[in-house]
Amino acid sequence: GDDWGVPYMHSFYGPLALQRSESRKISDAGWSIRRPVDPKIGPKYDEYYFGPAHRVPLYDLVYHDCIITTFHDGDSNNMYYKTEEEDRKYWRLKELYQVLHGQAPNFYLTFEEFFEEQHERIRESIETVCSWHEQVAYEELVDHRYLTEDRMVQESHFSSGKSVIVNFNESDPYESRQGTVPPLDFVTYTR
Repeated sequence: GDDWGVPYMHSFYGPLALQRSESRKISDAGWSIRRPVDPKIGPKYDEYYFGPAHRVPLYDLVYHDCIITTFHDGDSNNMYYKTEEEDRKYWRLKELYQVLHGQAPNFYLTFEEFFEEQHERIRESIETVCSWHEQVAYEELVDHRYLTEDRMVQESHFSSGKSVIVNFNESDPYESRQGTVPPLDFVTYTR
């Protein structure tokens, strides 16, 4: 997704995904293969790909009002990782970024057996992310800021005044004027 496509396209998949380089080799995991295959997630994946201290929504600050974007399908919400604990961790982080950036979820639904196993969680994710996305999908993302020094709590404002605070902390709640934001959760409000 880039300038050339904006006048012609409504959606691009993948711009929210960062370059994986040596930090993850999705092709080694394969979608038709289940655990214990290791998708080779390295420390850079956590630090840069999902690390709140390093991620900045520059793409969305420029294009949010005219393009819907998602993570790459190789990093869709329902991607299998090495353990069930990693599955839950990354799925939730993807939801939090999607809400913070006002983007749509992305699901890889090629294998019926995976859908049967994941359909309830997919439904929950759609209800969580899409209910917000419907409100802000084509609005301009006018501001994004870090609310804590460690950057684990972030806030985004959209042109309608709709706003969201996301808490990436795994154990500490965040107290805001809009109320308590539980760990790994978010609060939406209108300014």
